[in-house]
Amino acid sequence: MSDMWDKIVARNICDETKLHRYNLYREWDGNKPKATIIMYNPARLNPHAFRLGSTLSKVFEHIEDKFGSIEVVNLYPMVSPKKDDIKHDRYFDEYNFTFIHDAVVKADEVILFWGNDSVTTKNEDFLNLLRDNNHKLKCFRLTKSKQPDYILSPNKVLHTLKKCYLNKNGKFEIFQ
Repeated sequence: MSDMWDKIVARNICDETKLHRYNLYREWDGNKPKATIIMYNPARLNPHAFRLGSTLSKVFEHIEDKFGSIEVVNLYPMVSPKKDDIKHDRYFDEYNFTFIHDAVVKADEVILFWGNDSVTTKNEDFLNLLRDNNHKLKCFRLTKSKQPDYILSPNKVLHTLKKCYLNKNGKFEIFQ
């Protein structure tokens, strides 16, 4: 007898040095819709193909029944457990953007989950990509500076995904 765990697909796309991760993909049911999650940067590379980090696992709990796969991309591909460790390496990475673009275009829903940023989220190519896909965007809440918030441990009772969009001024808003 076959079940969904017989068909699971796991993929991480990294550079040769393992200092940059461009894409994390998990599929458990190819017949269901696909969710893309855009985060700030990967905290670590997990050597276990089927294990997700603690925060990503909590986001997964919000979507696992509705979707059959997730694709995680990041504003910055540098692997580091602390945002401050990559502050000198923050620039708009064209190669990384190809992974973001492909993941957003192929997704049925795009979950924005990065917190405050002032580099990639100001890039016109990135902003246009999100505007062109406004109908797919969701987030848990916004920061004071109108960026999709990063919540360390999103709880299913306290946090819900909300429809959001990027307005013409480059600020995110939540549909009321």
